[in-house]
Amino acid sequence: MVACSVVVGVVLAILGSSAAGSVAAQPAQQVEPSRFGIVGGRDKAEETAVLGVGWQRVTFEWAAFQPDGPDEFVLAINPDWVQNAGHEITGLVVGTPAWASASGSAAAVPDGLGRSASDPRNFWAAFITELVTTYAPLGVHHWTIYDAPNVRLGEGRVHFHGDVADYAQLLAVAYEAAHAVDPDAVIHVAAADWWVDVAAGRPPFFERLLVELGAEPGADNAGIALPFEVVDVRVYNDTQALWDILGAYQGALASREITGVQVWLETGANPTRDPERRMRSPLFGITLDQQADFLVQVAAISLALDVERMAVPLVDTVDENQPWGLLRIESEPGEERRPAFEAYRTVIELFADAGTVTRYEHVAADLIVIESARQDVYVLWMRGAWPGEFTITSPEVGESATLYTAQGWFRTVRSEAFDWPASFRLGADPAQRDANDFLTVAGSPRLLVLEPSGEFFRVVYVLANGEYFRMK
Repeated sequence: MVACSVVVGVVLAILGSSAAGSVAAQPAQQVEPSRFGIVGGRDKAEETAVLGVGWQRVTFEWAAFQPDGPDEFVLAINPDWVQNAGHEITGLVVGTPAWASASGSAAAVPDGLGRSASDPRNFWAAFITELVTTYAPLGVHHWTIYDAPNVRLGEGRVHFHGDVADYAQLLAVAYEAAHAVDPDAVIHVAAADWWVDVAAGRPPFFERLLVELGAEPGADNAGIALPFEVVDVRVYNDTQALWDILGAYQGALASREITGVQVWLETGANPTRDPERRMRSPLFGITLDQQADFLVQVAAISLALDVERMAVPLVDTVDENQPWGLLRIESEPGEERRPAFEAYRTVIELFADAGTVTRYEHVAADLIVIESARQDVYVLWMRGAWPGEFTITSPEVGESATLYTAQGWFRTVRSEAFDWPASFRLGADPAQRDANDFLTVAGSPRLLVLEPSGEFFRVVYVLANGEYFRMK
């Protein structure tokens, strides 16, 4: 449990008791934008508008707002830009100022964190109060608290030196301070580095945080309240890992009967085989086309797993050698956009009004059906290193549909006579092995867009290794 009683007192005082049998979180009282967003790219207004994103995560660095002491507050993020962005802005709060800790490290636990949130010597609480007071009237209500708090010395870049108890207290104080001045405030648990915990042989950070807050799996958690409404998850590069990691987070909530907590996803693929950039010792040999493929896959998977929102990096960062973005940071004019840019635009256009989403799976392939009032989208791909063919039944010969590739290319296709009595038949590429023989990104997806089928039930088969298997 949290060492300092301030956390428990703050959380229980602010949230009160939850409904019997579940841990209740406070929902945001606002109209939600499109579920698809971006990370970074504040100076890319034209590209952001072309994509049609609904939200954008922006880093609010504490040290930039209060570089020299607690009595100043610099408007490090221009309020006019926030107000005129054309979509919702959410904040990632990072970076303890040098004056706010004994060590002076940007990853330090802030001094005074154990004091009352109303005590001006609790520098973290005072900063959050000022930050939220300033930006909530401009529509900023979502705040992620620091980044990757589970990484320890020797495991990679350390963003937060404190332990799980310290992070729990950081959340609790932020929750109290933010909600005191903005009833629509929404606090996010920072995305942890999943693979760091795996390599260290310890339980996932989110599991440890829930235990620290008193929420044990299988126990009576009815009296426990949580100092957050959203948990951020970060998964890159690996199609199967999306299912596994998102499932683990949702399992951690379900095993405790926790309701009302949303899952938001930061994701993307790292195209180290971009001919426009030379990478140093890339781990995965992901191509530009695979980056685009992955975005389609992850968007469909996130819908199937009830992820509330997802976002991808818009542009490469200056201080990293790896190319994460939809846009190259260093390129000739007209060459900034990677194929993944068009893939994400296609995803937003086709998936934004998703209603019922259903996953059908086979050891050889995945199918996700996204239904809405205007259309049905069948998203299909092969899992392994073998090609296949999908057969989607049709009520009549000559039914029209639109077939998209991950890169945004599309054409009209028509059903042809077949055994059921008519079908669309789509060839599907296998997944590609990289130089290390890894299968990270699944095979290139196909997106078939059809009129709603009404009473006709479409059956889907996959041809794999010379045999037909029914998927739907």
